[in-house]
Amino acid sequence: MKIFVSFNRIGEPLLPFVDEVMTTSEPGGAWWQRCIHLIRQLKPHHFDVAIISNPMKELHLATSLAGIPLRVGYCRKWGRLLTHRLKDCKSLGERHEVEYNLDLIETLGLARRLPAWQFPPLIAEQAQVRGLLTEHGFSNPEFIVFHPWSSNAQKEWSLERCDSFVREAVEKHKLQLVVIGGAENASRVSSIVFDKRQVAVFVGKLTLRQLAGLLQISRLLISTDSGPMHLAAAVGTPVLALFSTQQRATQPVRWGPWGKNHSIICRPSMEEISTKDVLEQLQPYIK
Repeated sequence: MKIFVSFNRIGEPLLPFVDEVMTTSEPGGAWWQRCIHLIRQLKPHHFDVAIISNPMKELHLATSLAGIPLRVGYCRKWGRLLTHRLKDCKSLGERHEVEYNLDLIETLGLARRLPAWQFPPLIAEQAQVRGLLTEHGFSNPEFIVFHPWSSNAQKEWSLERCDSFVREAVEKHKLQLVVIGGAENASRVSSIVFDKRQVAVFVGKLTLRQLAGLLQISRLLISTDSGPMHLAAAVGTPVLALFSTQQRATQPVRWGPWGKNHSIICRPSMEEISTKDVLEQLQPYIK
């Protein structure tokens, strides 16, 4: 059976049971143009099932016109084009997004089983990042990764708060930190990094696979609500997640790191999360 699963911003396959990742065109242009492009991509594969986790009318129309016989999703945004539809109650934030996605699987009559992450050790990428750490002069193999960025500024600490946390973590707790982020954050990182011996800056320097390899060998990730937070959870690395929200739909119950051994600090605003709060939550991971 060939299954097309629609997710947002997914990269190359890292799991043994994923045969191929098909990257569709970036958002832009008219929706019907994106739809035509996707139909042309889907048709040659002759998929048996389409599972659409994020309702979009171009996805519903494209999978229908591509001739995929079973199409599962939510009854929104032209959801009538689907063969199997669920009422979309995800905005209530009562369960994790993983569990909501399992509802789609169950709709097909398949067993509802919570998945066990099966990311393999990325040996080559681990060696690459260990080389970068050695070049930086890290003597302690145990380190913590820090990702303070977000595409939503309201989910970020101020640069002053980030700098305060880094200073206390390095000076008082003698921690080694690796700061990560996208290239778009490179211009801001100089505001929060001061000790070149204890803080390695890999902002904008890692591929997705290298980032996964780095997280696999790290002790912990401290992160905002972000992609790296979910990647760390997927590869089995504990996460201390910082959430800022007052909306049920964006609460950590739904969007927090999936799995065990994670900690979450959630406040109405990021400025209500202090350096002290984070350092106290950090203690079980650094003893």
